Amino acid sequence: MSMNEVIRQKRKELDYTQKQIADQLDVSIPAVSKWESGATYPDVELLPALARVLKIDVNTLLCFKMELSEIEIGHLATKVSETARSEGIEKAFSVAEQVIHEYPTDVKLIHNLALTLQGTMMMVKVPDSKQENYDLKIQQMYERVGNSDASDYADRANFMLASRAIQDKKYDYAQELLDKLPEDRALDKKIMQANLWMNTGKEKEAEKIYASKTISGINQIMIPLTRLIAIAAKNGDTENASQLVEAGQTLVKAFGMWEYDTYIFAFEKAMAEENVMDTIKILDQMLKAMLIPWNISDCPIYKHLGSDQKEMNLGEKMLPNILAELEKSEMYDFLRKEEAFRQMIHKYRTLL
Repeated sequence: MSMNEVIRQKRKELDYTQKQIADQLDVSIPAVSKWESGATYPDVELLPALARVLKIDVNTLLCFKMELSEIEIGHLATKVSETARSEGIEKAFSVAEQVIHEYPTDVKLIHNLALTLQGTMMMVKVPDSKQENYDLKIQQMYERVGNSDASDYADRANFMLASRAIQDKKYDYAQELLDKLPEDRALDKKIMQANLWMNTGKEKEAEKIYASKTISGINQIMIPLTRLIAIAAKNGDTENASQLVEAGQTLVKAFGMWEYDTYIFAFEKAMAEENVMDTIKILDQMLKAMLIPWNISDCPIYKHLGSDQKEMNLGEKMLPNILAELEKSEMYDFLRKEEAFRQMIHKYRTLL
């Protein structure tokens, strides 16, 4: 709220008239009226007395806050993502930077905006000439959080930075970041909360946490499993790699995950072996599955998320950036000479 809104609201909450405020501060009633309309502001020397009369501190009167609430941060993150869709990614970065300028010490805000921008860049078209600059800005946001005293968010930011450093082959920097992370994390507060709710009759609330943690856990298993497949395939251990692929596919089907995820394991094996035809075939299946929405309400595990989780229809938004990655990333160089690969890219380009 602006100062005039704070004055008006607090006066009404205390059931004071403008005359009562004026009398206590030895000012005129029109002066108080102008404060509340926003036409003028109280003199600086009146601020401490006015704050005491309204039973608030001066920071509240001046609308000064060091940090935002989770709801406020959520609204701002939504504003950034919606701005990217309606006005473009450059405007979204401008909005985010302005917010950070207003709350430069709110590491939770900065971390959330970095995550939002990173995710949004996968959903909207980003000019090639701007990609590196935007990536650098997001990295700088994470570094700002990572160097803060807020250990929880600093750990999350450094984890993201380490992941990016590995991707960019900056291995020394990645190791430096990993060395900052704690070996063990505290017990999961959310699970403890769900346990409490389950035992106090709030089973619906507990179900949402358990379902959310389940889907998060499956995703955490999938990543190291694909790496195991890649190692086995690169070392020529085809039998082990195939067994791991089957295990991954069974996991995804058993837990009702997105159909797209079913193909990730076989794709990892084919890529590690540089099997051109298998990679193209599986990649085609993956892109086709990506365009099929994942309705999690159909799964008995995740239906508890209810209105908290909308139908997963991210594929159409992700497709342009994934096709761009396939066309440009060096890891797919061994595929580009194949006509089948070029035809597949063209087929999905026509769907955009």
